[in-house]
Amino acid sequence: FCPDLMMSVIVKVEIKAEGEISAPIDEKVVLNSDIPIKQEVNETTTSADYSNVTCKWEGKNEDWTDFPHAKHSREGLKCAQCDYETFNKSNLRTHLLKHEAIKVLQCDQCGYQTNWKSNLRTHLVTHKNTKDLKCDQCDFATNYKSILRKHLFKHNTTTKEHNVMKDLKCDRCEYKTSDKYNLRTHQLTHKTVKDFQCTQCKFATHYKYNYNKHVLLHKTIKKLKCDQCDFATNYKSSLNEHLLLHTTMQNLKCAQCNYKTNVKYKLRKHQLTHKTVKDFQCTQCDFATHYKNHYNKHLLIHETFKNLKCDRCDFATNYKLSLFKHQLSHTTTKNLKCAQCNYKTNAKGNMRTHQLTHKTVKDF
Repeated sequence: FCPDLMMSVIVKVEIKAEGEISAPIDEKVVLNSDIPIKQEVNETTTSADYSNVTCKWEGKNEDWTDFPHAKHSREGLKCAQCDYETFNKSNLRTHLLKHEAIKVLQCDQCGYQTNWKSNLRTHLVTHKNTKDLKCDQCDFATNYKSILRKHLFKHNTTTKEHNVMKDLKCDRCEYKTSDKYNLRTHQLTHKTVKDFQCTQCKFATHYKYNYNKHVLLHKTIKKLKCDQCDFATNYKSSLNEHLLLHTTMQNLKCAQCNYKTNVKYKLRKHQLTHKTVKDFQCTQCDFATHYKNHYNKHLLIHETFKNLKCDRCDFATNYKLSLFKHQLSHTTTKNLKCAQCNYKTNAKGNMRTHQLTHKTVKDF
């Protein structure tokens, strides 16, 4: 008998409303047969290369000899190329694909590549023109069940007949939610040590997504390029937002004024200007705003201790942007040059302001 088998049992508890929400969603099926796949692997299951796997179980019970990689240890199956550990052979096989340099599944409508069929199927939905899953209480539509299910909770928290209790509570503060993912994300805020730290700067975070996004800042080569101008970036969202600049039609319109835009978040931000009550109010002064980021930035004014310090002088601040601009003053080389004169600077904002001096037409 393997002593490591004595492990805690996780009991999954689902809230009642989730079943009620899933029922109407399961009646609809999103079909992707109309979207071709450029390259497909054989249907036969490929065997994983277990030369990169170490098994730490050292039990001598003969009952386990036929299952050398079964669930028999807390560290039973371990990848030799990273710190990944699992109890399950299929999970390990899926993980090993991350280390494959060649991605065998490709989308024929864009440059997307992957080694996972599920990821390709999810990606192909982004090319669909119609959204098959629709909310019966508003105009929201999507092709993803999980997104629709999460959206429906927004209506359930405000209606009496489908009231959803926030059963998931944080054991360290008063935070409550009905979403497990939100609770796990929130609990990271109580951790003192940030697990993901950048090796090229002092950036650190609890979230892998934020870390991966930050690492792109240090890349000199920008892989995503606009086919209509010289714009280049490493962020898909930035490229998608930039491409809207080349679109003449502005499809999103404000119902209360003549404002038009192609960007959803800009429309949402604009609609807040029509609200009479400002949701974020400072308790230490009369400051009030519609925007959470403005509110958080304002709160730093009341901080007596300045957490961000320059490592070359006594400068200190609570604003990352101010620290970044200050650090440029210690740099002797000016990398940004004006194409029309000899002006040089290290600050993009200064360069943009300077370039306006060369314009003959004044916009305002």
